[in-house]
Amino acid sequence: MSSPSASSTAGSGYVVKPAGGSPQGSPQGSDMEADRSALLPVPPLEPAVSSSLPAPSFWRTVCLLEVVSIQWIPLCPWTRTQQVTSSGSGFIISGRRIMTNAHVVANAIDIRVRPHGSARRYAGRVRTYGPDVDLAVVEIEASVADEFWASVADAPPVMLAESLPALQETVRALGFPTGGRTICVTEGVVSRVDSIELTPPADSTLVIQIDAAINPGNSGGPVFDARGQISGVAFCKDVRSTTDNIGYVIPAEVVRTFLLRCDTDGGKGYTLSPSVPYRWHKMENKSLRAASKVPDNVSGVLLTSVAPSLNSALREKDVLTAIDGRRISDDGQISLRGNELIQHRYLLRNKRIGEKTVFTVFRDGEQTISAVLADGLRLTGVEEVEVEVDLDAGEQGFAEALRDPAEEAYPDLARQGRGLARGLAESAELFAEAATHLASVVNSGDLPDCAETFELAFLFVCLFVCFIAIFYTA
Repeated sequence: MSSPSASSTAGSGYVVKPAGGSPQGSPQGSDMEADRSALLPVPPLEPAVSSSLPAPSFWRTVCLLEVVSIQWIPLCPWTRTQQVTSSGSGFIISGRRIMTNAHVVANAIDIRVRPHGSARRYAGRVRTYGPDVDLAVVEIEASVADEFWASVADAPPVMLAESLPALQETVRALGFPTGGRTICVTEGVVSRVDSIELTPPADSTLVIQIDAAINPGNSGGPVFDARGQISGVAFCKDVRSTTDNIGYVIPAEVVRTFLLRCDTDGGKGYTLSPSVPYRWHKMENKSLRAASKVPDNVSGVLLTSVAPSLNSALREKDVLTAIDGRRISDDGQISLRGNELIQHRYLLRNKRIGEKTVFTVFRDGEQTISAVLADGLRLTGVEEVEVEVDLDAGEQGFAEALRDPAEEAYPDLARQGRGLARGLAESAELFAEAATHLASVVNSGDLPDCAETFELAFLFVCLFVCFIAIFYTA
């Protein structure tokens, strides 16, 4: 019997004991037989458990969310799309709540929640929806709430990290991504801490970039840091063909601020996070600095327009040099920690309700300090802007209706509205021409040919559909 090799013995749970005192692995010749006593059983190796990996008990806090949603078509508000089934992840937090992403439960008509380790799905509903930071809170329906929370009673409470994770710190993303129906754990490191632009109505937000795999279905799942705390919520990745391993996480401090905003009005409402109430331009160009009479020892950004609600504190052509005492560079960045830089908008986006904001500006050759409350920056609430649109006025009427203050706060919304008004105006003109043509043909008494008959019938159907749509939308 030949001696087993090192690779095979390692896999079978045995090691080779050197025979006759000869060194292990030395040639022994064909007359050598492996002594059975040389094969000593070795207990199987336990997998190394890192202190940063959350214990399996923490996995019980992770839930699979299966969502059925529909979408209303903005240009045809009397119609809607077919039902779409999608899935995402979430995790249990205090107060019998489940945290997830807003885009996971957007337009949901049915939500089913299945905690890790359970085969049963429980009905849920959206409690708080925060599209400005892509976060949402889901709660279990009252009819099955007690049963759900009893099934996860063994799940320990999770803790949100108090600070941002360090660069190259190991993180692990948990969730239910595509590829299976069981929980999935991926590992990576923190690659970057930065702010990125989100799709409206969201604004720029602070994010953590990681290289751990984040796939469809991971959205809303927790990302644990090296201390076993939740450093953030996984929510998207860069899918361009020219990039690899770029996943984004909403930091715990943004999640904490979101939860504080959920507690307004006794937990029944949500206050949107502040927008950046001005537009600005970099001050790196020497000619621009000379035109603005900014000395070399002053750095900041030039304000090109200011929201009406802040006209008393900031003015157009001011040079914003600092926010809350934190100096702004000529390219609009501030110091995040150590040598790491980030866009200064981060300071405004993560303000808490009632938290004071102090702007320092360079105006008329001197530094000026202006203090305003964070509530004065809250311009993202569309529901707070009452807009009356006169369709007869066309594009100009819609632009005038949104000019103050929504157009300054929502340039994308205003642009889409102008396009909608233009489309409605053109459609009204076409229908008016069709009605005029139809009336002229009917009044003339001439018998039209088949082509004209088909055209008249088509125009009549279009007019009928238009009238029905106006009747139902009214």
